[in-house]
Amino acid sequence: MCFARLGSSLAIVISVARIANATENFDVRYAPGLGGADMSAPVDPGWYFQAPSYAYDGKISLSLTDDVDLTDFGAPGAIATVPTQSQVRVKVGGIAPRLTFMSTTQWLGATLGATAQLPLVEKKAGVSVLVGSATFNTPLGQAAEDQIASGIGASIRQQAAALTSSRFGVGDLEIAPILRWARDPEQILLAMFLSLPTGEYNKNRTANPGAGNFYTVRPLGMV
Repeated sequence: MCFARLGSSLAIVISVARIANATENFDVRYAPGLGGADMSAPVDPGWYFQAPSYAYDGKISLSLTDDVDLTDFGAPGAIATVPTQSQVRVKVGGIAPRLTFMSTTQWLGATLGATAQLPLVEKKAGVSVLVGSATFNTPLGQAAEDQIASGIGASIRQQAAALTSSRFGVGDLEIAPILRWARDPEQILLAMFLSLPTGEYNKNRTANPGAGNFYTVRPLGMV
């Protein structure tokens, strides 16, 4: 039996990638607590500028067991079962400048305005993995089993290291028209936010300034 390819060919053993790969479905369009609702209700016509900053850090841990079919490596029917403990730590920081303009133009009794937000984001993702002892459904001999276990462990750790990344850049642009009805001492504010995929995004990288190659529409109402 030849196991020489195990160290570089066991690409199927990437349990850590199940939680670490950056995907459009798992990322947020804007920073938690920011975007839309952070916009202070403008009162008078003119220009308004805001620049909220934010920082957070979190981690995801996952324990998995992978079954590796060794048929292609000269051991038909043999399976190596490998337990892994993976952890992804994500750190995000940034500033989200917002520029808002309220005009003197009226429409349907409301004052017209517009707002735009373009964040600067730094994201860091660190991936670590602990590989447990492999077990085999068929005895292959101590030397062969040690070689296989070593190859599997090296492959998983190599892939975890490749998933670690850091990126700084412009995030996704958010724009919106604004309608403001003044009813002293209250006011009603309506806006329809459109987020554009202006930030850099790579689905194979864990850290991206942008959330993905898609558009988001979010209505906002404030009283």
